[in-house]
Amino acid sequence: MAEQQNKRPLSKAQENKLGQGWVANFRRRIRRWALKRRRAQSAFILDRNNLFIFPTGSGFSLLLVMLLMWLLGTNYDNNLILALAFLLGSILITCILHTHASLAGLKIELMQIQEGFVGDELQVNLRLSGQGKRDYPDVRLFWAGQFPKAVHIEEQEPLRLSLSFTAPRRGSISPPLLCIESRFPLGLLRCWTWLRFDGETLVYPKPVDAGPLPASASSEGSGDSEPVLLEGAEDFSGFHSYRDGESLRHISWKHYAQGKGLFVKDFQAYADEQLWIDWDALPGMDREARLQRLCDWLLHLADGIQPFGMRLPGIEIAPNIGPEHRLHCLRCLASFEAHQLAAIDVDYYLEGGA
Repeated sequence: MAEQQNKRPLSKAQENKLGQGWVANFRRRIRRWALKRRRAQSAFILDRNNLFIFPTGSGFSLLLVMLLMWLLGTNYDNNLILALAFLLGSILITCILHTHASLAGLKIELMQIQEGFVGDELQVNLRLSGQGKRDYPDVRLFWAGQFPKAVHIEEQEPLRLSLSFTAPRRGSISPPLLCIESRFPLGLLRCWTWLRFDGETLVYPKPVDAGPLPASASSEGSGDSEPVLLEGAEDFSGFHSYRDGESLRHISWKHYAQGKGLFVKDFQAYADEQLWIDWDALPGMDREARLQRLCDWLLHLADGIQPFGMRLPGIEIAPNIGPEHRLHCLRCLASFEAHQLAAIDVDYYLEGGA
């Protein structure tokens, strides 16, 4: 009875799942081969050395129809059927040239990769430009396993495009394999390639609720403590050159009117109490669990106006406030002992960071 149950035929849903698994495994092998063959770069120019072309399902159907028509025309000595078969063959050959030309000469450049937290969708900014005086219609780009995004690149007009992938872990990471393809003009053939970019970005720890900051995190400042630059302070201390992203409220327009450039007013204050995000405040936790909770404290303190510092093993960041201080602390958490992190499995590149 047990043997009969083991030999029970598979249901249709199970057969479909098994077939999909075989197809997915075959595609995974192709991507793994492409990953080993492709050298990471920041810019690519597509040509015959890195483009592949293969018939689609419609293309194979057309080949089958051509074969049947050729057999019928040969057996029955029907020149009209043979002529139609040869016409379809000439259309297929012409499509090979046009499909390959729909990607050949296209240049893809990596411009910027957004930073973020573990699990966030990180934006990757690309620049696509054509070579020569022609358009590139129906170009599709996507990470492995994701839905393609179709674009049209017009003659000598570069296109800026943003794609996103999921950040898999903390530390420095690169984008997964990017597939670019085209099925222009009739969808009978698919021309594609896999691109591996060498750019990297930092991923911060995913914040986990750590509760209120412990009382030991607060320390009294000394009377001769050094001044701290604050946005909300009222004591003027000097000027510094304008940096991108700074508030326009504190710009010295008088200097600008005199042709001396853009300068921003600095204000300082003395803090009697200092807050510290301390590694030792979370004993008994592993490294990643501590970093996640330290990140939660950091984000809460960064929303306030009180200066705070951070202490990690071998690292101490002096108390301060502002977006630059917040970013500096987040990057320290992201890169802390990053060399001890396990390498990302190759499947991360094959499945689009999922």
